[in-house]
Amino acid sequence: MLKSAIGLAAVFITRGIGAVGGVSLSLIIAQLAGADGLGQFTVFLSFLGIFAILARRGLDTILIRTVALIEHAGIGGRLPAILRHGAHTALGGALVLCLPGAVLLGSGFLGKAIPSAELVFAISLPMVTLLGVIAGYIKGTGRPWLAPLFEMGGVSLAATLLIATTLAIGYRLDLVAATILFACALFALSVCAVLVVAQDMARRYIPSEPLEPFPKERAELRQGQLAYTAIALSGFAVQAGSFAIVAPFLSEEALGLARAAERLALIVSFPILAINPFIAARVVRHVQSGCDEALWRLIMKSSLGGAAIALPVLALLLAAPEIPLIYFGTDFVRAAPYLGALALAHFLLVLLGPFPMVMNMGGGEKEMMWVSFVTVAIAVVLYPLAAFWFGVEGFLSAYVLCSVGRAAIVGALATKLVMAVSKRSGTALRELDQNG
Repeated sequence: MLKSAIGLAAVFITRGIGAVGGVSLSLIIAQLAGADGLGQFTVFLSFLGIFAILARRGLDTILIRTVALIEHAGIGGRLPAILRHGAHTALGGALVLCLPGAVLLGSGFLGKAIPSAELVFAISLPMVTLLGVIAGYIKGTGRPWLAPLFEMGGVSLAATLLIATTLAIGYRLDLVAATILFACALFALSVCAVLVVAQDMARRYIPSEPLEPFPKERAELRQGQLAYTAIALSGFAVQAGSFAIVAPFLSEEALGLARAAERLALIVSFPILAINPFIAARVVRHVQSGCDEALWRLIMKSSLGGAAIALPVLALLLAAPEIPLIYFGTDFVRAAPYLGALALAHFLLVLLGPFPMVMNMGGGEKEMMWVSFVTVAIAVVLYPLAAFWFGVEGFLSAYVLCSVGRAAIVGALATKLVMAVSKRSGTALRELDQNG
């Protein structure tokens, strides 16, 4: 119990650092370039995130499940080859997507772009992709507290520190320089991630004769998985990536105001971002063991625990939304109504938060895939129409509807999965034995 409490506390700390990173980067960009600049930078980040998901093709989530099963079976000598195959596939996808992504970003279709954004995008995409794969591997090994440092929140915090340090020593920066420093921070974290994994494998996993993946695993790592790709793309497109979808229909200033509110509201839901990676390996174990009662307890504790932590933050944002917004600049106070609505939406996402992890780790990825396809299709149509007809208010209303609606549907599907979990006990481990 004490070990679990310490592990969960560590995840909360690093996830909190990630949440602070996302807010602080938006805040410093807003201070440097105003609402217009924040809007441009938001589109750049959203575009980068969408293309990284396409490049990974679900490999980060595949690695969580595969690595967790291997750890559970006690055959860790196969892990180096597993990670190598996954990283090779993902980086290949990133290299293929660099050029079309850079061309589209610089075309002007998404609105005014940051000068040199195409070049920074092409440099950054392979690194973001690699970090996502490594983060998935780390979660699978049962160390979810480390993964947030190599995800976008950690990158954002590193970029903020680098930009702030540059400003502190007397250099004046514009939006272009800040974007270049973001890429520098990304490079530094990529090097750190590779070193951490190399040290970990040297200490624990590499036997005298490394073991190769099973044929089924190798095929999955080479091809990726449509279901996990759709799931990740849907979750990102509905929320953080939504700014790229509506970029042609809103001004940079409106995007900047909405982004400031969205980043602050995200703090409400950060507990579930910490809890979900922590419970991922446990979900796998409970599903394989057929422990449906233990799985229900895990879900309830995760949901209620996250809500208890998020409630004080929600109350503060609803009572005085102007206070945090003023730090972005006086113009950002206009986003106070947006912040209240988004904060409530993110609190609902906390309550429903454990269910997507249950679906992903419990074999419900095909059902999640179809939900994701439908959600993305609705978002791609609804977001632009709402933004075109009703402006930023319409866009954010569609954001809330799609985010909460998707989570509710996933919750219903996950409930059905848990009720049937005892009938499916041991399936993955039997497949593992047969492949061996």
